[in-house]
Amino acid sequence: MGKKPEKTLSREPISGEPTFLLLGRDPYFRGLVDTWATQRMFDIEAGARPTTDIEMVESARKIAAAGEQWRRDNNGLWRK
Repeated sequence: MGKKPEKTLSREPISGEPTFLLLGRDPYFRGLVDTWATQRMFDIEAGARPTTDIEMVESARKIAAAGEQWRRDNNGLWRK
């Protein structure tokens, strides 16, 4: 069996852990981030995730709105 990774409170990926980066320019950014936040809240309310994750949900919703605003203000900038 592989070595169990040390428990970490960091939001940094564990070595070898797959990640996915979504930028605010993506037209699906707001919807996908909001969907993640909604699902995480369902999990918190069901007791499947700790209530300390509420802060992360609130942050995600603010980031989703900021990404949408950035895309609106900078539409097409990344194509130049």
